[in-house]
Amino acid sequence: MSRRREKLPASEWTHALDLETVEPAGLELHLAAPEEAREDLARRLEISSLERLEADLKALPRAGGVFHVCGRFRAKIIQECVVTTDPVDSLIEEEVEGWFVDHEAGVASFAKARKDRDAGTAKGNAEVEIMDESEDPEAAIGGQVDLGEFIVQNLSLAINPYPHKDGVHYDYTDEDPQDSTRSESRKNPFEALKDWKENR
Repeated sequence: MSRRREKLPASEWTHALDLETVEPAGLELHLAAPEEAREDLARRLEISSLERLEADLKALPRAGGVFHVCGRFRAKIIQECVVTTDPVDSLIEEEVEGWFVDHEAGVASFAKARKDRDAGTAKGNAEVEIMDESEDPEAAIGGQVDLGEFIVQNLSLAINPYPHKDGVHYDYTDEDPQDSTRSESRKNPFEALKDWKENR
């Protein structure tokens, strides 16, 4: 009898992976975001257009009810140049890796138990070691992982927040142009002192 599953949160692009379907040898998947989802994601990511988004992933079961998801994603995006507002095309291809565990399956994660134990013994200490993601996996929801959202989150981290066209650069200065004009007309304090002495 299958257990009642909590639903995954709504997302612009959802691809649910049921962890119970992952065989011991692993499960390979190819994902591609449809056009409508890409349009919605472009608005969310605040870019002009998301022309392509796809990924090749492999899900592997590990000890303690933990699942390892790894692979690569590829995206083509269009943004506005921060200097000229002209369109800038970018191709993004990066490796991704994530760790997930289904606590609702009744399988206790050894890594989670170890984390709780270490947290208990660390009380009163000034520093607590930051655990690797593989030792602190993200909780699956209803035995499922949204691989679409997983890829989108990785894409958002890979997007250049200040895109510019080739050969176009923005020169940052600490001085306001209006301030520089005023500073040219302002006398040097030593010159003002010299004038004061001459007029005595």
